[in-house]
Amino acid sequence: MDEGPQTGTTRLTASANEAGLRLDLFVAAHLPTLSRSQIQRLIKIGHVQLDGKPGKASWPMSVGAQVDLTLPAAEDPRPRPEDLPLRIVLDDSDITVVDNRREWSNILPRATEPAPSSTRCSITSAD
Repeated sequence: MDEGPQTGTTRLTASANEAGLRLDLFVAAHLPTLSRSQIQRLIKIGHVQLDGKPGKASWPMSVGAQVDLTLPAAEDPRPRPEDLPLRIVLDDSDITVVDNRREWSNILPRATEPAPSSTRCSITSAD
């Protein structure tokens, strides 16, 4: 089973058949385990270089062009404990009740659980 590219740098070379392809489509064809949006994000943050220079998703490939793709180490998706000022009203083995009045949420807005857009300051990660 192919688990995709490992953390680190992968070098790809464009063939004659791939000349003219957009950079993001070229990388997607070689690394099908990455979505095109993941590839575009890697390009945007400078983790994809075309012939030694930071690439742009729309750049066309030329014969023999070298693409270096650096995959950063994955972050641990589990919530980390944080010292958050929560007022616990009730806490027993079945339920926890948190005082989350409007005036509290203006100071430090909190989601109940971490989300891709906000991994910190959630009630789940409160220590």
